[in-house]
Amino acid sequence: MRILFVIYIFSLLIILEITTRFFDKIPIFSLQNWVTHFLEINLTNETSTYDSLLGWSGKKNISLRGLNLNNISNSSDWKINHDSNGFRYTGEKKNTKKKIVTVGDSFTWGSEVSDLESYPAILQKLTNLDVINISYGGWGTDQMWLSMKKNLNSINPQIIIKSPLTNDVLRNAYRRYGRAFKPYFTKDSENILHLKNVPVEKNSTKIKDIGLLQSLFGRFYFFTFVFKNIGLGNFWINNEKLYDKVMSNAESVEVACLILRDIKNDNILKDKHFLLVLLYGYQEVLKEERFWFTKQYISCAEKYKINILDTYDDFLAQAKKKNFPEIFYNRHLDGKFGHMNYEGNKFVAKLISNYLEKKGW
Repeated sequence: MRILFVIYIFSLLIILEITTRFFDKIPIFSLQNWVTHFLEINLTNETSTYDSLLGWSGKKNISLRGLNLNNISNSSDWKINHDSNGFRYTGEKKNTKKKIVTVGDSFTWGSEVSDLESYPAILQKLTNLDVINISYGGWGTDQMWLSMKKNLNSINPQIIIKSPLTNDVLRNAYRRYGRAFKPYFTKDSENILHLKNVPVEKNSTKIKDIGLLQSLFGRFYFFTFVFKNIGLGNFWINNEKLYDKVMSNAESVEVACLILRDIKNDNILKDKHFLLVLLYGYQEVLKEERFWFTKQYISCAEKYKINILDTYDDFLAQAKKKNFPEIFYNRHLDGKFGHMNYEGNKFVAKLISNYLEKKGW
């Protein structure tokens, strides 16, 4: 009797599985984990793609217009172009003998602005030097360093500008951040950094990444179908699993500091100028005091004798004006502020241009 009951339940599940797959036009014989599939559905988007070293990077050879990522009212005019390397367009290149490379997160890549409104593009116009923007959104300072190591030899720039948003030093703590898995560094007792999670995983069906039940039953599309249709899709496809923190914020800042040390000592920067530019979100500016991790990061840069352009006081002076932060940051349709607008990027580009001119670089 028990055997018949088991056979009945199993047969029912098979029928339900085939029916739900047929209803949603899902391949009948696919054995993939559907929780993993939906978690990773945004692994690649209009501008990014999977990268085995960096986790994600710019998609190659794209040309987009009017892409509205964050509900900006003027987004219909945006132009987003990437070259054959996946680098954001910064204007026509003149093949200048001296070149500049910029690396950072979405603030440097140019989120919420058109190609020629990003600060690297404006910097190219101000300096009359070719500027190659090897940045992408969501990166920690660890991924920026890896992007430098991956690309600098082929570009051979004379000036390298690393311009993280200060919060990026905390992203080093993650094995998985937002859209996908990422590389990260750990440090040993002698403060030597060790690269982990490379090649970066593209997908995972492990319990720690998607949950126990999801790992066991995720290959059955029926369960995903039911949870989504009864309004519990967010429970079954647990989006909180898109973040996996493997160290504390304090440890993450320590890693960021040791990355600066390794940048300073790496032969890849031999006979080149390196500049650390600190960018700020409007919240830190309005606070009228740098966050604790920003202060620690600046101290590290000074300790390792890194050239640093800290834009905080310049932004703070602008914050005294009535129309701050709107003067420098895009206002979303929901009233919140996001990335820097054209005026904010122009402000940063001028600060950098003046610094380079003063240094005689």
